[in-house]
Amino acid sequence: MRRFRTSIAVIFLFLLLTLAALASPYSDNFDSDTLNFLPTGWSTTGTAGTGTASGDRVGNGAFYSGAQALSLPTSGAWTWYNTQTYTNPTVKFHFKAASTIYGCLVLRFNGTSTGIVVFPPAAGASAISVKNYVSNTPTTLTLTGGTAQAGTLVSGTWYYLEAQVVGNNISVRCYGAAATPSGWDGTVTSSTITAAGYSGIRQTGGSSNAYVDDFATQEVAVASIAATPVSAPGYANGTTQNYSLVPTSLTFSGSTAFAYTSGGTGVSIGSPTYNSGDGSITLPVNDGTLPTGTITLTDTTDGVSFTITPTAPSFALSPTTLTASGGAQSVTVTGTGTAFAVGTSTQFSVSAGATIASQNATSTTAATFTVDPGSLAGGSTITVTGPSGATQTLTVSAGPATALTLTGPTSGAVNAASTNFTVALSPIGSTQSSRIVTPAVSGLAGSFTPTTVTLSTGAPSATFTFTPTAAGTGTISVTNDGTLTNPSTISYVASSSPLTPGVTTSAVMTPGSNTITISFSGSSSYTTGGTPNYTAQWRRSTDPAGLSPAWANVGSATTGVTATTVPPTLVDNTAVNGTQYYYQLSMTDQSSSVVYYPIIAGEPLPLVSLILIGDSWLVQNAPNAATAVIASGDLLVSQLRARLAGVARVTTSNQGVAGKNTLDWAPTGSLLPAAKTAAPPGTYPIAFIELGINDSSISFGNFSPSTYQTQLQAIVDSLITSGYTKVLLQCPPYIMSQGTNHVDASLAKLVGYQGAIANIVTAEATTNPGKVFNNDPSGLMYQMTMDNYGVIGSDYVHPLGTGNTIPGDVYVSMVWANNIANVLYPVATGTVNIKLGFQPRRGR
Repeated sequence: MRRFRTSIAVIFLFLLLTLAALASPYSDNFDSDTLNFLPTGWSTTGTAGTGTASGDRVGNGAFYSGAQALSLPTSGAWTWYNTQTYTNPTVKFHFKAASTIYGCLVLRFNGTSTGIVVFPPAAGASAISVKNYVSNTPTTLTLTGGTAQAGTLVSGTWYYLEAQVVGNNISVRCYGAAATPSGWDGTVTSSTITAAGYSGIRQTGGSSNAYVDDFATQEVAVASIAATPVSAPGYANGTTQNYSLVPTSLTFSGSTAFAYTSGGTGVSIGSPTYNSGDGSITLPVNDGTLPTGTITLTDTTDGVSFTITPTAPSFALSPTTLTASGGAQSVTVTGTGTAFAVGTSTQFSVSAGATIASQNATSTTAATFTVDPGSLAGGSTITVTGPSGATQTLTVSAGPATALTLTGPTSGAVNAASTNFTVALSPIGSTQSSRIVTPAVSGLAGSFTPTTVTLSTGAPSATFTFTPTAAGTGTISVTNDGTLTNPSTISYVASSSPLTPGVTTSAVMTPGSNTITISFSGSSSYTTGGTPNYTAQWRRSTDPAGLSPAWANVGSATTGVTATTVPPTLVDNTAVNGTQYYYQLSMTDQSSSVVYYPIIAGEPLPLVSLILIGDSWLVQNAPNAATAVIASGDLLVSQLRARLAGVARVTTSNQGVAGKNTLDWAPTGSLLPAAKTAAPPGTYPIAFIELGINDSSISFGNFSPSTYQTQLQAIVDSLITSGYTKVLLQCPPYIMSQGTNHVDASLAKLVGYQGAIANIVTAEATTNPGKVFNNDPSGLMYQMTMDNYGVIGSDYVHPLGTGNTIPGDVYVSMVWANNIANVLYPVATGTVNIKLGFQPRRGR
């Protein structure tokens, strides 16, 4: 017996599997082990070993009369496992019940961190727990059926814990009697850990005693049946074939019965014959017909299922080609694994359009039949189906080719290759040795590519193009070097190059306030072809398809545009800020042909899109769907839109959450990843961060300026890495020292946070230039709330809401919006000097 000292009092006894052959039984009562040496038949991982350098004592030592003891280190994990592997093991040991679980049985251990662990009940309980451990990560399995063999365990009493794995089925039981009961406490099915492996014992630390004795494990004999066709292979041809059945861990008798379970098509079985000499059984099986597959049969006497997989029969045809309109033609059939019915009975069939005139089988694998392809054209196929469902294909040939066909375009542009002309053998599917076909043109100058093509049975068609070098009308024809009838000619009209618009890749769209300007540069913008000169006209719609509303002209038409003239610039002074427009340029030549340039999308003003990250001040000033609706509305957005009027459009996604600090918004938490998912950088590329009030409070953070800087820096780094193009850092406001939450030390932190933000911005100017900004470098928000504390409500923490004599939240939003505008558009917006007429700062 072993005594274990464990800190958490958790010892794992594993029954674990790696790939291995059938192993012999193994047991150990730990009565003959040597102190400081690993017992024979065991291997180890972890910190425990065969030496004493780390204070380990491995092996046995006197504990009390008739027992053995093991003194373990007070920390460190280790595993003992038997050096044999088992595929379907059963394992048990003797343990003494205690209030904390000490010993466990685990199945299929891979030698490191994967196995099925079976935990015995603790004293005062009766339920066994089973878990899968994959790379030391556990998943609890739910036991079903059975009853608790031992009932409620009594502390200090010895019990047996036993587990068994057969395939994917795990059975467990705990009992106190020496005799093994017939039932199980419960079972569970799991296919997570299936490989063969080791049985073992695991320890996680040491501070109290646990007792384990009489460990034993062995392979479970799994009954199986191997089925082999007596005349291999077995074919699914509708006939009965004998299979030899050989049992493993199972004994047949003359009364063993069998039944068909599933699989195959038309399967049936006959009466088994018991062979007393070798204990096998010969079972007649009709493997059925196609489609076949794995067939499951069951030994109903012993409850053991097994499978057979018949081979699909097949046959070959000769010849494989019939002549169209050739009447009945003879075909020879050679079968493999077939069971043709000898004689002239009908057993072959053909697909629609063809008929079988006669058929005759001279053996189970040889037959002939005559097939008439009827009116099927050359190139058609005929499917032939045999008696067991096997199929083959016949191809219908049209016979020798007699003529050529020619198809192709009737017009094209001068100096431009035509679309393809196609010349082909006729009739379709006909046979032909190689013939050279040469295209020609009359009445029109030009050339062919290629100048000749070759047709044959394997290449019954080919293509060529014609490039005219002058305008006019001509005739395209082809001739061949054989006796094939040449096709009808094609009349072809060559015209000047078609009217072709330029592209918009060189277009520059410049939005303004209620204005959009589009200008071109470069030769890729030129219109060519047609009949110069051209008339240019811009048109506009708010529908990208120009349907609803329809395209409407915008601006005046420009005449006299040539093939070397850059298209005219559009200045649309009728655009409305905040509206998406679609523009298209048309060109009309002197023959009234019209072409259109690709559509260009334009918005009068650029869009500023911000993700807002912060605490309750942000929630109050820019409510989001996750917070209560604030009566004052979305103050920050309205102030920012007013501040950027005529400069940019504004949209925001407020992800602020009340009561949170920079640690709550850490990249490893849940708030920041969720915010980035809700407002991704592709849609909201600018981030505004307002945090610090809760960081300074005694109850909600109490972070030093250096800690605040580290945590805020992590948020900034995560946003930049995710692709946000700008991050604006707003310093926190002044919060009066009052109560026990905001004290004088909190005020010092708020001042220090301004320096922390400045440090971050300075560092980012080198690592991420132009991306991280101090949204309030002068500390305007802190100064405004300190000098005009009347903006703060009666809770001394939050701004007064709209509707009060002093709308504090309006002034807060005004300061934020002014700072944001100054950062994003310092030249366009200038600097606004916000003068506030607040009442003096209140006392406590």
